[in-house]
Amino acid sequence: MVTGVVLALLASILFGLNNAIVRRITQCSDTSIYHIVFYSLLVGSPLLITIGFIVEGLPRLVDISMLLGYAVIGIGHFIIGRSMVYYAISRIGGGPAATITSSITVLTAVFGVYLLGEPGSLKLWIGAVSYTHLTLPTN
Repeated sequence: MVTGVVLALLASILFGLNNAIVRRITQCSDTSIYHIVFYSLLVGSPLLITIGFIVEGLPRLVDISMLLGYAVIGIGHFIIGRSMVYYAISRIGGGPAATITSSITVLTAVFGVYLLGEPGSLKLWIGAVSYTHLTLPTN
């Protein structure tokens, strides 16, 4: 569990740094949000494949339904979601955009319980709503 917490905190640091860099790029140039997404994927994809190969070896074959799931994730998260977040960052700043996207906590709980059948509890709902409420901007 400690390893998971540490990794989540490190990921938060990297996401925060990413938001700051996107904001700086959009403030200092007329670079399109879609160009930022394109270049981040252009550089990130080969690195991810290389690191995955080093750590995990050759990827295992998956069935067509898993492949379609991966395609949906790629389109939904990497293209549409990332473009929307970068656009929000360019318009309102990294901090406000990050706090608004903190609603992911509640949405993840909802999807986990209702789509994946994970156990829901009063503690889960209070924690998710409290966290989201504490991080949302007040004005």
